[in-house]
Amino acid sequence: MGDPTTERLRPLIGSVPTNAVLGRIHLDSCLDPLDPGRSALVARAAGIHKGYRSDLARDVPRWPPGLPRRDAGQIALAVDCGEVAYLAVWRRGSPSDMIDLPWPAGHDLTPLVPPEAAQVRWEAGAIHVRSREPRSAALLRPSKTVEGRPCRET
Repeated sequence: MGDPTTERLRPLIGSVPTNAVLGRIHLDSCLDPLDPGRSALVARAAGIHKGYRSDLARDVPRWPPGLPRRDAGQIALAVDCGEVAYLAVWRRGSPSDMIDLPWPAGHDLTPLVPPEAAQVRWEAGAIHVRSREPRSAALLRPSKTVEGRPCRET
């Protein structure tokens, strides 16, 4: 059996890359004791961040469900960059495993970090995100399709 603290925190490990990649990445612990799965997750998140950090120079933040309360069970933050956006969704102990976020039509959805953390679909003017773990996070990339509107609301 593993360390009880590590086992208890295992579902939260996926939240760390989501929190980090929307801005600047700051790692405040040693990476060498990570198991291969966690190490791969950190490497994937850093690679994704390198791939889109130039987008962040023109980003406009917004909160699709509205500005959250400090004790909100679900939070979503979108960083709109024109043709593409980055959408972080956190489930913070909410009894509901589904969060519905208003979003304009015409976008492809790509789960980024961790890719298996949430099931996502776009339907009827909203992105629907289902998270299995009560404390988890996911980073998604809605990208404008040919017939879609820019991500940023006008």
